[in-house]
Amino acid sequence: MRKRIPRFEVILVPAEEGAIIGFKEFKGGVDESDPYRREYGKRHQIGGKPYWLQKDETPSCPKCGRAMTFVAQIDSLNDSVMFKDMGMLYVFYCFLCHEAKAFSQRMVYRLPCFRVLLEPIDEEGRRLLERRGKIEVDEKDPLKRRFYERHQIGGKPYWIVKEEETPICSRCGQVMTFLAQFDSLSPEISFGENGVVYVFYCYDCFEGKVITQCY
Repeated sequence: MRKRIPRFEVILVPAEEGAIIGFKEFKGGVDESDPYRREYGKRHQIGGKPYWLQKDETPSCPKCGRAMTFVAQIDSLNDSVMFKDMGMLYVFYCFLCHEAKAFSQRMVYRLPCFRVLLEPIDEEGRRLLERRGKIEVDEKDPLKRRFYERHQIGGKPYWIVKEEETPICSRCGQVMTFLAQFDSLSPEISFGENGVVYVFYCYDCFEGKVITQCY
């Protein structure tokens, strides 16, 4: 059975000149996603369950193959000591093989949410919108948009089929940022069966990825 360390809060006390805690460029405050609602730069802990900024990446021991024990997490400290853009450093240990492993995760970038309204600029576009006729509201959509009008920039994607399909960057393995979604325009210009195209981007590797969901 994997050994578990009890959870301890970590309070840092500067012990030498230059030991600075806090940020000038980054606007701190409470991390609302943190179950313990700690401030950015103060989310350190020893033991317990790690607070993952992205997906659960509990490693396996390279010798015995068992899940390793979570030892600690160290938050970014200041503007100079930052793990991958306000990221976190995680430390794990195997008490059987005495193997240790450490790695970091960065915060997932989130863009503000903008609804997108289409304005036709020529007669062809106007006729296309007119041919759609009366359009029903998608009642499952949190924003209550009509079908063919569920375009969006930023915010959280509205997945029409699967609950969660956010991709991982093929280069760095980090969760990619949601940029936009584009709905089908009409029955004649449709991504599959009334589908939606989702666009994601990795700001670290400059990689993009597109996913389509349809009914």
